[in-house]
Parts: sequence; structure tokens; C-alpha cells
Amino acid sequence: MSKKAPAALLSVILVLTMVLCLCTGCDFSTTIISDSDHPEIVFQDFFNALKQKDFDKADSFLADNSTIRPSDNSGYSFMEALVDVSLDSMSYQVIRQPEYDHTAAVMRVSITSLDKEMLINFITDHMEQILNDYMLQQGINTVDPEDHEQLSQVLTAAILQYSADAQTINNEIDVNFIYSDNQWKIVGNNNLVVAVFGGNVNEK
Repeated sequence: MSKKAPAALLSVILVLTMVLCLCTGCDFSTTIISDSDHPEIVFQDFFNALKQKDFDKADSFLADNSTIRPSDNSGYSFMEALVDVSLDSMSYQVIRQPEYDHTAAVMRVSITSLDKEMLINFITDHMEQILNDYMLQQGINTVDPEDHEQLSQVLTAAILQYSADAQTINNEIDVNFIYSDNQWKIVGNNNLVVAVFGGNVNEK
């Protein structure tokens, strides 16, 4: 075999390797990224942190110092209860695997959560019965409409009681990612917040 043969063979192998990479969507710039850094894993970790109500950890997966934590509900136990039941009911499914464009990626997901609006409407429509049940359980004859703490307790009890049978809502959204500082980060936006906390993305 001539000395040129090995060089020609190597050239063919390199060309075939490049063709194979092009056909399979391989990107040399991303092949060194570990599995734990893939957008799917990042979103899974973000989602698990939300389920655990660890908002500091959830925020750590977001780009540009974004936050997804609910507003300060201190002093309003029913608002905290509403957030809790929304997150407890939440699940997601990947609809379309990530599509990459250099340092950006987008993944389509379906997020299922408690339909917060329908639960609130149900409680509003049945408020008289809810108040009567609460007074009966507490052994009292009236509820002071100016006592915000007591009203919050009434609403908290109602949320916890009726959330188990409440309807859920599905929102399909695109989750965007950027690759920076050797890691994928989620680009926070209103659609993500609305879907997570049981709103309707189409009506926001």
C-alpha cells in the first residue's frame, strides 16, 4: 500500500464523520455538554424545585436574574394556600424536544395545573354555604367582615377542601433557553408564570 493510501483513508473517514454529524443533527459545539446541562434536565430540575416550593432554587435556573416566586402573601393564608394547591397539582409533559440555534434553544411543553380561576369562582358562588359550614365547625354565630384574619381562615379552609376535586387546566407553551457561562438557563416570561400558577395563557 502506498504512503498516500492511509492519508486518503483518513480523509474519507473524516468526511464520512462530518456527513454523519450533519445527518443526525450533531453539533460539535454542544457535544461536550454533559447530560445534566441539557435543557430538558434544567427544566426538570426547575420544575421539581417549584413543586417543593423552593423558589430560591427555582430562580437559580432562570436567566437574567428573573424570578418566578409568587408575590409576598404574608398575612393572607388563603393566598399561600392557593399557591400551594396550584403547585401540588402541577405536572408537565414535553411536547416537542429542544430545537437548538447556537446558544439558544426552545422546547414545547404542556403544563397542567389547578384551574385557579374556576376554583375561585366556585368558592365565590358557594360562599354562603362555606360561611355556614365554617361557623358550625367553629361554634360561632357570625363572621366579622372586618376581621381579615378570620376571613382568610374561611377562604383557606375552602381552598383546601375543594381543591382536591377542582378542575385542572392545560397550557402549551414554548420554553426558551440561553446558553451562558457553560450552562443552560430558562428565559422567564409571562406565559411560564401564568401556566405554572394555574392561569389561562390564552386569556392573559
